[in-house]
Amino acid sequence: MRTATGSALIPASIDEILGTLLDATRLPEWNPAFVTVRGPATAERGSVYELRAIKALRGEFRYSHVSRNRVETRWDVPGLAEVASWDLGDSDGSRTLVTHAVSRTGPLGALLAGTLESLP
Repeated sequence: MRTATGSALIPASIDEILGTLLDATRLPEWNPAFVTVRGPATAERGSVYELRAIKALRGEFRYSHVSRNRVETRWDVPGLAEVASWDLGDSDGSRTLVTHAVSRTGPLGALLAGTLESLP
């Protein structure tokens, strides 16, 4: 298993960050591993989305936890399972401390270990 954690002060409110994290169909706009994500418009724990990732890999994306201060996801494609979390900390209304953690398993996860260095 490969794991990485990073933190950054993001120039956005908690609500803006949640809006971005919970709009699964727009994840490909900021996650370079995703090509398309299709599924429910409202993100809820357990919602399953059809995922197409780079290199024509197909799988599933899901939310495993959704709250005001924490979002957890999991996505699986052949050879890779990734579990991620975003902890949304102190916010002054215009900036929010975000801690992002990622764990990858599987043979493809081992090959992609170096890509975790760019977190959050």
